[in-house]
Amino acid sequence: MRFSVIVPTRNRLAMLDRCLLAMQHLDLPSDEFEVLVVDDGSERSPDEVFARYAGTLPLRTFRAPGLGPARARNLGLREARGDYAVFTDDDCAPNPHWLRAYQEAFGETPGAGIGGRIVDAPENGIFGRASQALVGFLYEYFEPPHPLNFFCSNNLAFPRARLLELGSFDESFPLPAAEDRDLCSRWSQQGELRFVPGAVVVHRQSLTLWTFCRQQYRYGKGAFQFWHRRRQEGGPGNRLERWRFYSAMLRYPFRHERLPRALAICLLFVVSQAATALGYLRERLKSGPKPGLGKQPVP
Repeated sequence: MRFSVIVPTRNRLAMLDRCLLAMQHLDLPSDEFEVLVVDDGSERSPDEVFARYAGTLPLRTFRAPGLGPARARNLGLREARGDYAVFTDDDCAPNPHWLRAYQEAFGETPGAGIGGRIVDAPENGIFGRASQALVGFLYEYFEPPHPLNFFCSNNLAFPRARLLELGSFDESFPLPAAEDRDLCSRWSQQGELRFVPGAVVVHRQSLTLWTFCRQQYRYGKGAFQFWHRRRQEGGPGNRLERWRFYSAMLRYPFRHERLPRALAICLLFVVSQAATALGYLRERLKSGPKPGLGKQPVP
């Protein structure tokens, strides 16, 4: 078996159904992949969704106690049987060529960690589009000559045995934020990270202004945890990106959207940076002064 697709889920039955329906249309033979869905403590059992795919999808299901997506992904990884572990989320729908693109990429670089492209679902509102545009900007900006150092966990693949040796996702991250950044950072210290734009998932995000801000605030808290641990391990501390990074960020919407929407997304980028900085500073204050940490600027 080539691929084990691992999907954590919690309380999103309709989105999970959409995700599994898309996997029914993958153009890889069904004996070359398996789908492992880990229900991370849903209030309503997803068994009714699973039943719709019995016999039509190589599906295996597991239960986790609701301790976060990092632990749920690791549970699926330990149960996986494929040569490569591929991660996505229940709010993502892979395109038919998704695993085929990963197959071709691993054929060229079998030992790499690989990230695919994440695109906006057409039904996403302006807040979902802004959230996904931030990811699109980061993926574009951190292409060579800038160092590429992370992929989002909703479209990410690794050689399974090497990932287990590395220690998988760090389950001690307290939030569903930055655990993928931490994993990619550890991987890049001993292996290659590669972007494969042909491995595409469509990301559905139903965000309001409040949930968008809360999402970015959580990312800021995760960023503090990430840099705090790097410092504890003797690595460099965090630093602000140079002005050209923020300038490029604010120009990005105008290169990809028409003017009214581009302006709205640009303004939401500013809001996102404020929310991220607030989350970072809140987590730093809660953590308190640590010996030897020194000053840490916001991300």
